[in-house]
Amino acid sequence: MSYPFEKLVDYPLDKKIPQGVMASYMDEAVGTESTCRSLVHRFARADVAGDYIKILDSELLTATSKDSRDRSAAKVAHVSGIVAPPPPPDQLVRYSLVMSCDYQTANPGLASLLHTNSLVLKGRSSWYEYYYRALENGVHFVEFEPGFAEEEVKDALKPGAQAKVRAMVEAAQRFAYKYLSQRSRALFFEKAISEYNKLFGPGYMKATVADLPADRSIQMRDIMALKMYPSSWRQGLA
Repeated sequence: MSYPFEKLVDYPLDKKIPQGVMASYMDEAVGTESTCRSLVHRFARADVAGDYIKILDSELLTATSKDSRDRSAAKVAHVSGIVAPPPPPDQLVRYSLVMSCDYQTANPGLASLLHTNSLVLKGRSSWYEYYYRALENGVHFVEFEPGFAEEEVKDALKPGAQAKVRAMVEAAQRFAYKYLSQRSRALFFEKAISEYNKLFGPGYMKATVADLPADRSIQMRDIMALKMYPSSWRQGLA
């Protein structure tokens, strides 16, 4: 339910910068040499002319975003226990391609990228958000092997690929608009909790979270301290 995005974000196609772009916090670890984020950063550094891949500072994007200026608070509040807030999509949509690499878990920023009219390139990963299995490679996004990020960017920028690119962008935006709003997420989790209660018996989910604090914000250490966490959540039952 964290970091929801409610609006589609469009930018004139003829004004887009013909590059692949990924936003990253400059003080954030990018992982080992073979990880998606590390390789994309390496390709961007090697591409001296900036022809294909560019890395932007998420902190600066958030500070200069129109959405941020329109809000009373300049920054999105950080949700304890998960990665930093994704950068606002209104800055990334200026580029033809937006790139998504998972962090230590699935990337919460992918939902915002799917709202843009830029093609999403998603690094191959074993991590999953709840909606990933409903997405289709080649329909809503292009999946790439981390070691071939630059080649995928080049292919997606070719004139002959633009009709397919536009079709994928439209499919991604339809998916995001229908399934990734805060209301849609709430309906999904309402259904999920109901089904878990049916599977494990009445009151199962309520008992599972009974020890979570009600007088303050929930933190990751509160979740990990739950009696049910080691036995059931680690097995993927919740």
